[in-house]
Amino acid sequence: MTSDNNPSRIPVSKHTANFSARSGTHHATQSHHGSSRSGGQRRRRGERKQRSGVHIGKEWVVAGLMGGLVMAAVLGLWVMGRMHSGDGRHEVEVADRAESSGPAKKWHGPVPSAIAERFVEAKSQEERLELVRNPAEVGPAMEAFFENGPGATEKIKGFHPLANGSSGDLVFEAYGVEMVNAPARLLSVSVDPQGAKVDFECYARFGSVSWDDLLSGKVTEAAEVRVILEPGGYYINEFSDEQKWLHFSATSPDLPKTLDFYLDRQNPSVREIQESGAKMFRATLSVRAVNGSEKRCQFEITAVKALEWVEPG
Repeated sequence: MTSDNNPSRIPVSKHTANFSARSGTHHATQSHHGSSRSGGQRRRRGERKQRSGVHIGKEWVVAGLMGGLVMAAVLGLWVMGRMHSGDGRHEVEVADRAESSGPAKKWHGPVPSAIAERFVEAKSQEERLELVRNPAEVGPAMEAFFENGPGATEKIKGFHPLANGSSGDLVFEAYGVEMVNAPARLLSVSVDPQGAKVDFECYARFGSVSWDDLLSGKVTEAAEVRVILEPGGYYINEFSDEQKWLHFSATSPDLPKTLDFYLDRQNPSVREIQESGAKMFRATLSVRAVNGSEKRCQFEITAVKALEWVEPG
């Protein structure tokens, strides 16, 4: 049996095959020479047709390859355009990936959670000084806080992690410290490969003057207070101009009442506050009384030092 893939097989047109089947007697009476010549002609026609088919097939393949190359080029140009569009977003993403793939900085000392645990368990000023940010600056206030202030009587029940936060370029881990006999405190520990440190001023809700002195009028301004702000809408007395002032209700576990703070709408921090959309947030501020406004518990915010209880830097 002859295989269909045999290259020596000669194709025969259907028309010729059908004619031979119907005219068998006439075909048999033809001379051998005529048959050979006729067969040769048929073979030559078949060969031409086969060669023509192969030639056409090659042309289609070449055309297909060229078309594919053109499509690939067009697609490449489109992708490049997308990559370079969008105000440089692609370049930023590449830069971010390159930065994140770089070598990690070597961590020095205990991790933040260990520093937090050591701080709440510390029994002496010397132990705490090793754990806090800017020890030379906060040392005297921290000693007074734990020797004669609230820290002298507060009994710590335990602490638990809260959501991490940031202040400027400073990132910190936050912990809620529960007390047996006092309101809870916020313990913030900087996430710094050079060494995690506790922010004592955040923990103590430190203020440059006492609330009693500020509210009594003994002093008229404070360079630093830590409060929780909530946007309000109370405009009266020295702060009646709603077009000039932005009002906030200010509270603190250390305050006996709610105060009214006012920020000039031209202050650069106004935009940041409004864009955050926060209903309540911690803030470190400078404030002052205006024309005896402390009697009505009203104060002007003269500076926004941080929208947290942790100052950057």
